[in-house]
Amino acid sequence: MELNSLTKIKKKNEKSKTKLVIDGHMDYKKELDFIGDIEVISGRSYKNDQNTNRNSKPGENINNNRLCFVPGTIIENIDSEKINYDFDGTISYLNN
Repeated sequence: MELNSLTKIKKKNEKSKTKLVIDGHMDYKKELDFIGDIEVISGRSYKNDQNTNRNSKPGENINNNRLCFVPGTIIENIDSEKINYDFDGTISYLNN
């Protein structure tokens, strides 16, 4: 079976589960079940740390290290309505 960006899988006598194959780096959340890898991400930012505006000097700010799911990771039992694609190519999961 091939998984697209969003695939619903239903087995006999089982509720429908949603699996999401992420196509970018997504912040690691310990409450999410997944198949794949996590890695430490750090880099330079276009965003100004004091607010959400773009910095006048791209790459001047260095991001803090963070754990992320790597692209291609399968996230299980996820609400696709809470996925947010950010301008820098990363993915956020809104758990509120």
